[in-house]
Amino acid sequence: MHILVILQQQQQLLLLLLLLLSSVVSCSDAVSSWFLQNALLLNPGKTEAVIFGTGQRLSTLIKPVGVRVAGSTVTFADAVKLLGVSPDSTLTFNQNVTNVVRACTYHTRALRHIRPLLAVDAAKTIASAIVGARLDYCNSLLLRTSEYNLDRLQRVQNRLARVVLPFSAGATEARRELHWLPIRQRITFKLATITYKARRSGHFYYSHYHYYHYYHHHHKPPPPPPPPPLPSRLLPRLLRRV
Repeated sequence: MHILVILQQQQQLLLLLLLLLSSVVSCSDAVSSWFLQNALLLNPGKTEAVIFGTGQRLSTLIKPVGVRVAGSTVTFADAVKLLGVSPDSTLTFNQNVTNVVRACTYHTRALRHIRPLLAVDAAKTIASAIVGARLDYCNSLLLRTSEYNLDRLQRVQNRLARVVLPFSAGATEARRELHWLPIRQRITFKLATITYKARRSGHFYYSHYHYYHYYHHHHKPPPPPPPPPLPSRLLPRLLRRV
């Protein structure tokens, strides 16, 4: 009985996957035809495809070879690169963290070579702009990642802090002097900032839309976002009228 249920579930998942792939193929064909009509060309060689799911589900799923895009077959990969982020098929972000650690380590070593020639403010600016920006880029996606990945990123930040302040007592003291939050607190701060802006300021309209519907379904509806501030050039006129 259990084997029959599992087989039925696999058949349903395979049927759903085939339906999704057929819709993707029709959409890619429409995009390719639009490109050709406007003297453009869709490059299948730069197209990547991935199937997301849990490790247990992906191990039992019979995946097709690939998906047809513009007359070519794009094979499914374990990880893809999207806007500088490399999400893997199980959304563990192990490959993305590996890429970030590799890039940050390279620039940290380069900064160590020129650190004796720089002032503290210059070294702090370079470290924040080149390495710190990579640590903060899309770090809100790492909220539920493993402790191993967070520890790897934390070690990168500790090495960077010791490079900027080589005469400090330790990495923790160096981060405190540089006013740098640890990796875990930086992720929490980024999520809190995005949530506040989506709820209060009216920015991030896509997030505000989903937050409104979720909050309205589970709790009382949130207050609408405040109107945008008046331009500064109109304030003197309004004051004179009052």
